[in-house]
Amino acid sequence: MIAARFLHCHDWRQTRAEIRQENLLQQRTASAAARLSKELVARLETLSVVELEELINAPTRDKGYILWVKFVDLVIERDKDILLVEVKYPSHSRSQDKERNSYLKRLTDNSVLTQELTPKARDSYLYLHLMERDSKPFKYVVLLGLEAFAPAIQKGLLGPFKGRLLADIREESFEAWKRKHIDDCIVLSVESWSQHFPEWPLRREPPAAALAPQGVVQ
Repeated sequence: MIAARFLHCHDWRQTRAEIRQENLLQQRTASAAARLSKELVARLETLSVVELEELINAPTRDKGYILWVKFVDLVIERDKDILLVEVKYPSHSRSQDKERNSYLKRLTDNSVLTQELTPKARDSYLYLHLMERDSKPFKYVVLLGLEAFAPAIQKGLLGPFKGRLLADIREESFEAWKRKHIDDCIVLSVESWSQHFPEWPLRREPPAAALAPQGVVQ
């Protein structure tokens, strides 16, 4: 219901206001509605448009997995390692300018790292570990589709991103993990993907026109 409202207007602030005004969560008090809507929207905001669409169409049990357990988009087992592949594509043609600007801000201030990428690596590894499928080194591959942004912004983000990501994966709280569960990570653009994985060509929709978001220094 909440995901469908957002996909209609593509504005989380408006979605949250509609939830409270119409009491869509059927809470007895305004304070309870405000608290619950804030918690649910905060979780849903971390999902991509594609993930929100999957959430709407998923069976009830799968909805819980999508909401509270964060898995990567793809797991590829090779002879020498296991790849955990996550795709972040704010340049998707269905993404509006406001969404892209918001996502760029979250990439810059590490919100995407701490709330999405690191939890997905951890939860995916834990699942494979419990299924006894962790006998090979794990590599985390993150594909960032940033073509909608100016080249200077793309370069500024992609350059230090791997180091920030790997540091966050290995030390999520006040103490580093004793087990190095992710051996290495690779952060790729759409262009550099084919250099690393020519056997898996990408197919994509045309990106939106390049834009320079407000509040972000080029």
